[in-house]
Amino acid sequence: MTESGRLERLVQRINNYLRPSIPRKKTFSLNSILKRSLVLLSPEIEKHHIKLDVDLNRGMKRIELDSDLLTEVFINLIRNAIFSLNEGGTLHIRSYETNGNICIEFKNRMEKRKVKKAEKLFLPFGEGGQSIGLPLSFRLVKNMGGLLSFSQDGDFAVFTVTFSKSGSLPGPDQDAGDVDDVVDVTDRSLESVS
Repeated sequence: MTESGRLERLVQRINNYLRPSIPRKKTFSLNSILKRSLVLLSPEIEKHHIKLDVDLNRGMKRIELDSDLLTEVFINLIRNAIFSLNEGGTLHIRSYETNGNICIEFKNRMEKRKVKKAEKLFLPFGEGGQSIGLPLSFRLVKNMGGLLSFSQDGDFAVFTVTFSKSGSLPGPDQDAGDVDDVVDVTDRSLESVS
């Protein structure tokens, strides 16, 4: 029974990973998509008593991307952090710009499990993985023309989603749309998300 369960989980992970994802690009603010993701996950964040330290660069340029796909990426990264933190731990999220890029960084202390082989984090079919979330997120960001990277800063895991300010993304849809900042998030607190 254990072997069949393992094989069933592996097949499900393969199906999830292979699911097609063609970006439907419109012009969005990464901050708006992040705020929406935090609101969607607020019950889960509160259930685990996770503290948020959110530092958003309010002057960031809007870029062309698929907001639904990026929401899925942000949810996967937040859930990964929740899984890694002890109850009451802190997830640090910040948005910032470099000369040519717009970035969102997710940083949390690695309390429950340490990353031993960072090169395997984004591999979709390894048996040691907890879910398909990180490999799928890596692929989705790549399909939108961005990069999802991992680094370790002492006892902290740092995942960074990076997009070029030029907004050049692969795909046929060239529509430009807009999204209102429907969620008003005040930096540095969980209360600001709800």
